[in-house]
Amino acid sequence: MDFDIELGESKTLQPSLESLEIWMDKEVQQQIDRYAATDLKKELGGILVGSIEDNTFGIALNVTGMIIALNTIADRTSLTFTHESWVQLHKDKENFYPEEKIVGWFHTHPGLGIFTSDYDLFIQKNFFNLPWQVAYVVDPVHKKRGFYRWDGEKIVAAEHKMLNKTIEPTADPPLKKEPHSKKRNHPPKSPSIQNKPVGSRKVLAVSLVLSIALLAATNIHRLSEEENVIQAETNNQNTQSEELQGIIESQQEEIAALEESKVKLEKRVEAFTENRLFFYTVQSGDTLWTISQQFYENPFEYQYLMRLNNLDNPESLEIGQRLLLYHPTGE
Repeated sequence: MDFDIELGESKTLQPSLESLEIWMDKEVQQQIDRYAATDLKKELGGILVGSIEDNTFGIALNVTGMIIALNTIADRTSLTFTHESWVQLHKDKENFYPEEKIVGWFHTHPGLGIFTSDYDLFIQKNFFNLPWQVAYVVDPVHKKRGFYRWDGEKIVAAEHKMLNKTIEPTADPPLKKEPHSKKRNHPPKSPSIQNKPVGSRKVLAVSLVLSIALLAATNIHRLSEEENVIQAETNNQNTQSEELQGIIESQQEEIAALEESKVKLEKRVEAFTENRLFFYTVQSGDTLWTISQQFYENPFEYQYLMRLNNLDNPESLEIGQRLLLYHPTGE
């Protein structure tokens, strides 16, 4: 079978393979794990190289190498391969793995778990859209990893098996060392793009267009996230405002009910005052005993008069003082 790919060239999605067995070299997995652990604050990524072959199961995909992508634009939730990234990946692939195929890509989700977002699907559709090309996701914080493969136009989780037959590159690739090592020996500088064959320039030109589209999609993705955050905050404020409005309306109803009860009580007090109570002005020689005897024929009623007028001393009356009394008949 002849499987071809040109890095960075968008192709129409082809029918998915009914059976695809994924094998990954243990050393490649360890290389990706070591690289993923170098930065837990942003996404890292690169490409996977290997071979495709028939077996009794169907199609076997063998992941036997990896190339780290440099010059990417990344944060904790997104990774963008720039034009410079594609040029570097293309050169390193030709220099160090000329006989291998690009079988997919890998990237990290530090602390977020393993999954494929809409943005990951965008990259898969535009750069790794052959039916046997896969995505490999690593969460270096939670120590999780997993493959994803094509199923129609969707990307679904896929199982994989380990093998121990790493295909060595034709030269010692500098990217197998620590990515930021000052002692790394870069491969010989290749001729400028202008001196490349027409086919290579076409590939790099297409990759530049897709890189620009990818940058635009990244910005749209980030703006969409910011809009979602703003919308969520607005919805939360609206909800709180509605709740506060409901509380205010409820309190206003309670205040109105209290005002109505107050009016009714005042009317009852007025009615009670008019029908049962009256004022008496203290005269010379009056005492609570004589007043009680005069109006109620019982001098001991003075105790009730003291409570009614809030008096502490029964002998504290003064001439001209007004006392509140109740009608003897009690209407």
